[in-house]
Amino acid sequence: MLTPTHIPPGAPTTPPLTFADIYDRVVGPDYWERWWPVFDRLVDTHQLTFATVCDVACGTGETVRRLSRRGVTVSGTDLCPDMIRVATTKCARWRPLLQVQPMQALQLPQPVELIICAFDSLNMLADADQLVTTLHRFASQLIPGGHLICDLVTRTHLAETWGSGEISAQIDDIQTIWHTHWQPDTLTIHLSAFIPTGEGHTERVVQQVTETAFPQTVIETAMTDAGFELLEARDMDSWGAGSEQSERLFYLLRKV
Repeated sequence: MLTPTHIPPGAPTTPPLTFADIYDRVVGPDYWERWWPVFDRLVDTHQLTFATVCDVACGTGETVRRLSRRGVTVSGTDLCPDMIRVATTKCARWRPLLQVQPMQALQLPQPVELIICAFDSLNMLADADQLVTTLHRFASQLIPGGHLICDLVTRTHLAETWGSGEISAQIDDIQTIWHTHWQPDTLTIHLSAFIPTGEGHTERVVQQVTETAFPQTVIETAMTDAGFELLEARDMDSWGAGSEQSERLFYLLRKV
């Protein structure tokens, strides 16, 4: 959940920065450079064709932008209005349909051929019931035979790679401090980012998220119960078979 930045009395009334304004610098590039080769590999291997796509939890619209450049009709949804604001500016050339929507209630003007839900967005759901509801909703917004491409991080990633602690990192000119707290089944990440604003001043942006570690069996049962055929379940890094020892599971599903 975004927490607004406080502006001292007498300061200019320009809108405060939000996490969406710095996302592309702090988080996005490292992930996109890993995700896109995997996405293209799946598309080529399975000879997927699609003219209409919805990117659910689209964030700042990077996937929308890249697919639009390929001539695909792309829409995007995100729970955060600030993410949609940034995505709208980034993708203005193509004028995609961008909407503020919770993924559990996804509602598109018409069914699409492909839904993408990337960067462990499904881990943001609170429990298995929400995961089931969301996957059913995705299926309802796909044409028969349409595909879903998504990824989720595992307990190994949340509990062991992150765990509980504090990490400081300098990303370009932005100083970041990441506080993490692991509890059974969930990891809470609290980020503080300090952005130079000129004349020796900085602006602080904070962001907190909680991610759920869903067992692989729970994920895949929810997928089949929602009416999907499981085509690929891969370790995103090694491209071997996905397992609980994987850091991130990468899925390709087809609506039956």
